[in-house]
Amino acid sequence: SNTLHLENNNLKNGFYDENGNTYYYENDGKVTGLKNIDGVNHYFSPSGKYLGTTKVKVVDVSYYQGDINWDTFASESDCYGVILRLGYYDTLDKKFERNINEVKRLGIPYGIYLFSYSTTLTGAKKEAVFTNNMIDKYDLNPTLGIYYDIESWSSSNGSSSNEISKDMYDKIVKTYADEVSSHVNSNYKVKVYSGRWYAMNRLGSLSKSYVDWVAEYNSTLKYDGPYSMWQYTSKGSVPGITGNVDISYLY
Repeated sequence: SNTLHLENNNLKNGFYDENGNTYYYENDGKVTGLKNIDGVNHYFSPSGKYLGTTKVKVVDVSYYQGDINWDTFASESDCYGVILRLGYYDTLDKKFERNINEVKRLGIPYGIYLFSYSTTLTGAKKEAVFTNNMIDKYDLNPTLGIYYDIESWSSSNGSSSNEISKDMYDKIVKTYADEVSSHVNSNYKVKVYSGRWYAMNRLGSLSKSYVDWVAEYNSTLKYDGPYSMWQYTSKGSVPGITGNVDISYLY
């Protein structure tokens, strides 16, 4: 239940400090998520804590995090939102269904990512169709974006990312992005997640142009292209999540 702020018996909109946190109240209570105030985007946690206008925290999770206590995450964390692992290739992450249901129930802003195991256009198309089917099945609204996770991998059958040329990465990424963007009518951005070194050394210029979320576990990100998210640690600690978790800054 939100405390209502009254002035001459009228509700007063605006920022208020309570118990060491700042909140923004409107007629129906605390604002959460993203709010444009006087032409500037302001970020709030799921419980309404004011997080600022840039460089807000976003976690990304998968079945590795087990059963997350999303109520605790929503009420206690200082994160704006979460990127959920949809899965890998055409296999659903074992915790995706639980995570998406919880995140929707609590109104936590979210995006999704798919780990790519494609070495061919056929594979990229398969990953795109899988993504599109899951978007429909779970009625997804991934406002934080749809990310294609492009990084180094090797599989038990002997194939690995080492066999993928820059030219093939360009074709794979464009195929996936075109298919998924078309399916969601460009309502959500479809971009690439990759490590800094990988993005700068293994991707072609076209696939690199899709990179928007970059990992580098360091005090600064030394990436030479544009990005909107920097995954700065894999050893973060966040209320509601047991053990280590990746944390990114959203700019």
